[in-house]
Formats: sequence, C-alpha cells, structure tokens
Amino acid sequence: MEAKLRVLVGQAKGREIPLPRSQFIIGRDSVCHLRPHSPLVSKFHCAIGRNAAGEVVVRDLKSSNKTYLNGRPIQGTVRVKDGDELRIGPLRFQFIIEPEPEDTLPEPLRKEHFHWLMEEAPDSFDLDSDTTIVGLPTVEFEGEGQAKETEEVGTDVAQQDAIANQDLSAGQYCTN
Repeated sequence: MEAKLRVLVGQAKGREIPLPRSQFIIGRDSVCHLRPHSPLVSKFHCAIGRNAAGEVVVRDLKSSNKTYLNGRPIQGTVRVKDGDELRIGPLRFQFIIEPEPEDTLPEPLRKEHFHWLMEEAPDSFDLDSDTTIVGLPTVEFEGEGQAKETEEVGTDVAQQDAIANQDLSAGQYCTN
C-alpha cells in the first residue's frame, strides 16, 4: 500500500509527502525526516510507520504538545485510515492511503506450487535394521587450523586419542 501525508495548511498546502515503508519521524531534531521550525513541535514529536500487518500507524514520542489524530490526542501506537487528519503543533496533514493495484499483489499459493513437498522423493530411503548410525566428535575451533575436542560420541578411547593427534579432516569420518 502507498501512504502519503497531504499538507492542509500553510504555504505548502496541497503538497503530498510520500511516506516510506520504514519509519518516518517528525520533529525539530536534525535527524528527523520532517523538521518544522516551530516551538510547538518537539525535537522528536511523532513517528509514522507500519505495523506487522502492514497497516499505517502513528505514535506520539512523548512530545510536549501531544500528537492529535482526528482532533483527539493519541497515546501509544494508533492505526490510521485513509482520510484521517494528523495535527502536530500548528501543522495539519491528511493521510492518503491507497491499496496496491490488484496486479502488483503476489499470486496466492496453490497446491500445484508446493506439491513436490508432499511427494516422496524417488531417491529417499528409510532407516531399517541394516542402517548404522555413526557418532562423530564435536569440536570447537581454537585458532586457524586448530581444533579442540569437547565431546566424543560413539567412539572408544583409542579412537578419541587418534582423532586428537590428527589434523581435523572430514575425510577421516567418511571411511570405515
């Protein structure tokens, strides 16, 4: 969805400010996206963003003079709709929220998109009584090319000593 703020009063009346999908901060501080020069606007006055559902929301950032939505002061994060009026000090804006055109929405998933997940692979196998599971040692890397054993699983003491005295190699585990 596309979201904008339309300026309702002042020299910029009618101008539209596109809102990013990320956060948009209004306040007098130099890091804010919109920096009005009014003592009625706090350094960090309010933030406009998207919630997890993608809806446009506004949050007052504990401003001195509050943030108003449709004439009422807001507390916490409030969801906004197309046409809602935002007031920050002497500034007045109208939210313009337009849904994405139908052709830009992703195609819904259908069974034929993921049927391969439900089918058994032709090269699959089942564990049976002929299958042997081999335990491998767990190692922590201390430095470049060095390994330290932390636990041995499925090996006897002689095998542990042999592993500890060799360089780390995956090949040693691939042979019987």
